[in-house]
Amino acid sequence: MPKLYLIRHAQASSSLHTDDKGRSLTPHGTEQAKAIAKHLRDVDLALCSSAKRTQMTLNAAQENGADIKKTDIMDKLYNAGAGDILSILQEQEKDNILIVAHNPGIHQLANLLAGKGTSSQLMQLQLAYAPATLSVLDCPITNWRDIQPQGNELIDLIIPD
Repeated sequence: MPKLYLIRHAQASSSLHTDDKGRSLTPHGTEQAKAIAKHLRDVDLALCSSAKRTQMTLNAAQENGADIKKTDIMDKLYNAGAGDILSILQEQEKDNILIVAHNPGIHQLANLLAGKGTSSQLMQLQLAYAPATLSVLDCPITNWRDIQPQGNELIDLIIPD
């Protein structure tokens, strides 16, 4: 069964001295990204927003053991809404997909897709999606075009400190 990994970028610096797309991770954000690395196993394809903070999140995870075979940096994921992220996902052909993107779109997508799982994790997912939050979903599909709202199981929800 294919797995979908959804990550909100780790904690980023303010945009006072740079444009939003160029914001870097804070030192704490880098530590958050390192902490989620161990949960990223057998990822066939990572789709990452072109923002600096999402790429830094992905790179920190990879440098700390995340098992990711291929990466695609996508401008279309920068501040994309849930519907746009879903459309991008539905075009994919690999089995296990990781998406590193931004709120509110990534949080909305996680809520849209997760219909099964423990009630505590599903409730926690509805409340907030802090920086570096990772949702892991089992998706009972053979093709990403067939993914259905509420038809997937939230098997893990990781929220680093």
